[in-house]
Amino acid sequence: MPVPTRRWLVTAVAVAAACAGPTVFSLEVGDCFQFPEGQDEVAEFEVVDCDEPHDSEVIHTFELSGDEYPEEDELVAAVDEECFGEAFEAYIGAPYGTTDVAVYPIRPTPASWERADDREVACAAHVPGAMLTGSLQGTGR
Repeated sequence: MPVPTRRWLVTAVAVAAACAGPTVFSLEVGDCFQFPEGQDEVAEFEVVDCDEPHDSEVIHTFELSGDEYPEEDELVAAVDEECFGEAFEAYIGAPYGTTDVAVYPIRPTPASWERADDREVACAAHVPGAMLTGSLQGTGR
């Protein structure tokens, strides 16, 4: 089943030092987590074992380059290339758009770029409207 074409752009907030739980700076490929409901900017996530109910899973991370915070079209182009192409197919086991899995990027904000030297983007997979139990890795779902 093809996924909706709408893509979320979630931004990270540079308050990692004050957070009690896993932060946007500590997400790794394979981490399963519960995305905080109703928020566009987040600083921490509830990371859980993938066998426990969750709504998102990190499938890829990459670093943005440059000294200046990228323009929106540059960010979108980087996310499109990194999150929806080879990395998606390698992790999920099927090309993007051929499964019910969608992806949203968790990306730096201009403030985290400047204050925390934040350049990392995490590509998070989810199935719209569903809770997951188990990893999406290699499922071809």
